Amino acid sequence: KAESSATDEITYVVGDVRKLHQQVEWEGRFDAVTSLFTSIGYFESDAEHLNVFRGFESVLKPGGHVIIDFLNAPAVLEHLVEHETIEKEGVTFTIHRRHHEGWIEKSIQFEWRGEASHHVERVRALDQSHFKQCFDQAGLELVHVCGDAFLQPWTQQSPRLIVLGKKPTPSAS
Repeated sequence: KAESSATDEITYVVGDVRKLHQQVEWEGRFDAVTSLFTSIGYFESDAEHLNVFRGFESVLKPGGHVIIDFLNAPAVLEHLVEHETIEKEGVTFTIHRRHHEGWIEKSIQFEWRGEASHHVERVRALDQSHFKQCFDQAGLELVHVCGDAFLQPWTQQSPRLIVLGKKPTPSAS
């Protein structure tokens, strides 16, 4: 279930990003949509990812913008530390990372209060071509790709992959 709140001129909406396209009451209502801090890429199927982009398109006004901030997979993979042990506040964390079948996976094992714990994080190693394909299939225009929050050009070594796009405006006939 989505929640929303409004301040003077801004409405913030919280919900399942895969279901935006089902929210008829939001069709064409927003000037901008943001997805920050690698908040997509966790879904199992390509169809779920495509639903995210179709949702962005459905809720945007014509000419509305979409901003996606995602990890830069080539840089992450190049600098991937496969194994490490970290000690914090008397707790030892054993961390294993790998690139496996298109996913970047991190396994964290530790003992807390005498009980063994294991946590796994997985995110898809999506690249620019994936975002371009999703934009195209959803009817969005990819406008610009940046490599950081200062909008510097993207390179293989950039810390982030920031994709800027927009919903086309209808052509006047």
